[in-house]
Amino acid sequence: MSKADEIFEELGYEKIVEHKFKEPDDYDDGATELILYRDEVKGLEIEFWNDRTISKTSNYDISYLTMEELQAMNLKVKELRWI
Repeated sequence: MSKADEIFEELGYEKIVEHKFKEPDDYDDGATELILYRDEVKGLEIEFWNDRTISKTSNYDISYLTMEELQAMNLKVKELRWI
């Protein structure tokens, strides 16, 4: 388990899915690849997509990033070598 995974777990998220990322190219088969963290209690999901996009969704109308979530996201981006 990576350090970012541990932080997400401490924040109440469970790692649901992890697919290995590959660099998108012209021969990409179009498959969606992501890493998904879910907090069932709060109804939140944080997704890291293979096109280097991060999204946070909520079962409610609005959701904000906490500083702890942002720090975990930054660490995950470093672990994925996106920066």
